[in-house]
Amino acid sequence: MQHPHILLMKRLILMAFVVLIMCVLIGPQSTHSATQLCGKYDSVDVKSSGKTRFIVQNNIWGASTSQCMAVTGSSFKSTSANHNKSTSGPPAS
Repeated sequence: MQHPHILLMKRLILMAFVVLIMCVLIGPQSTHSATQLCGKYDSVDVKSSGKTRFIVQNNIWGASTSQCMAVTGSSFKSTSANHNKSTSGPPAS
């Protein structure tokens, strides 16, 4: 039979290992909040090391309905587009 302190140490080491593995699998969480672009021609510079890498611009055409984009760090995505166009006419973007 092992000493209770040795069992406790083994359990603590196992728990620390599990926490370490979870941190690696989950990865760091971004604390940056997304910039929302919802105006017809809104834009934002995406910078790295103080230099503009590229520009994300909302450019709605073919509709007067809303469209929003979220820019976080060096990535962006369309979050909503409320265009309801007929399939027999020109598209909206």
